[in-house]
Amino acid sequence: MKMLIISDSFIIKEAISSLFINNFKTSKVKSIESINDIGLETLNTYDVVFMETNNETLEDLDKVAESKQINSNLKVVVLDHSKNETVCTKAIKQGVDGYITNLENEEDFIYIIKKIISGSKFYDGQSIQKALNHNFDKTHSHLTKRENEVMMEVAKGLSNRDIAISLKITEYTVKKHISSILDKLSMKNRQDIIIYVKDKNIHN
Repeated sequence: MKMLIISDSFIIKEAISSLFINNFKTSKVKSIESINDIGLETLNTYDVVFMETNNETLEDLDKVAESKQINSNLKVVVLDHSKNETVCTKAIKQGVDGYITNLENEEDFIYIIKKIISGSKFYDGQSIQKALNHNFDKTHSHLTKRENEVMMEVAKGLSNRDIAISLKITEYTVKKHISSILDKLSMKNRQDIIIYVKDKNIHN
């Protein structure tokens, strides 16, 4: 397993390198200060990317996400000490495998990394809930009447065809509305809509 650590902190790079060398079967651990210090082709050769991120380095997430699209096996872990809602939301949208806000407990960290390597995702509970609630509360009111209707039909588990029949619109229009809903609520898929409607206990 090849590990890449991205951080401008010497202490972070040394600590994470030590943790991986001592607890995981790593063939290579490399540390760099910025994503700009490595090319996309080289980035794609790593199995795990651990990156310290803040509001000033958000663009780095875009570059790593691009690499993740090419190498689907790449695991990306983001460390955000600031617990920034913008960073958290961006990380989720980019499909990172882990979002953590501290390194206080070595055993917990090792457990989290093992889960991520095995295929699970881990997001810091309090930070992600705060970010998602803030985002949902801010954007839900901006849905149009028709988008709300489509959202409720999606929450029932209906297909685009069934929604089109129910609302007497075309499937193309349904797709456009769903795309708009996902964008406004910063969601990734229909399952997110279903969870959101149930969590907010929204009714027609």
